[in-house]
Amino acid sequence: MSQFSKIGYQKFKIDKKNIHLLNLFKDQLKKLVKKELSINDEIELENIHNFNFKENDFNSFRLSLFNKINNIQNINQKVFNIYSSILYEMLGPDISVQKKINLSIQRPNDQERAPLHRDSPPNSPYEIVVWLPLVNCINDMSMYLFDINEGDKIDSFLNNDSNMTHDEYSKKNAECCECEFGELLIFAAPAFHYIPINTQKHTRWAINIRYKNTFSPYGMKGFLDFFEPLTFSSITKLALKNE
Repeated sequence: MSQFSKIGYQKFKIDKKNIHLLNLFKDQLKKLVKKELSINDEIELENIHNFNFKENDFNSFRLSLFNKINNIQNINQKVFNIYSSILYEMLGPDISVQKKINLSIQRPNDQERAPLHRDSPPNSPYEIVVWLPLVNCINDMSMYLFDINEGDKIDSFLNNDSNMTHDEYSKKNAECCECEFGELLIFAAPAFHYIPINTQKHTRWAINIRYKNTFSPYGMKGFLDFFEPLTFSSITKLALKNE
């Protein structure tokens, strides 16, 4: 965790004993994709751009998958189990999770994406974001992450006229964090990040989800409005039982 505590982000490998959980989730997602697109043959998520989507159908497809994933019973617990030991070390045993898992699908040369930004504020600075790729994300299929200590410098760039684009600035000043299947990125909510245009030959698939210690301060997105409790320490269990 030494890198995370210094610069606000770090890449981790999923424990080998939990890779089967990641594969189970990916297989479940592929079944949802096949059903959604009425495909009988086996598919590879990274080649989904080869499917002949009609105009505006892709966004409907993405939204439908988002809803179906979040309707899977105990989905937050299932995903958490993939990398739980890492989060226990970061946050302790009292962990809350955002209620909805975000699904990101970006086909090659898709221009639609968020600009260079950070989540806190308005989110709490005590939140972390887990970015879990579901395919190998090399080069600009991944994201750029900035040293959390450079926040004022980046704010100055964003608030002043500059000849540099967000893309140029990020490629010059941030780290492109390539992330293969079986790895994940974790970054603090105040850390700036940037999603580049995917110029590779494959589609980017990833989920992202926010976690925090249940008893740490909240931002604009409060407890039970945006978050729900996921795991409890022994003392919290005892206190809840004897309220």
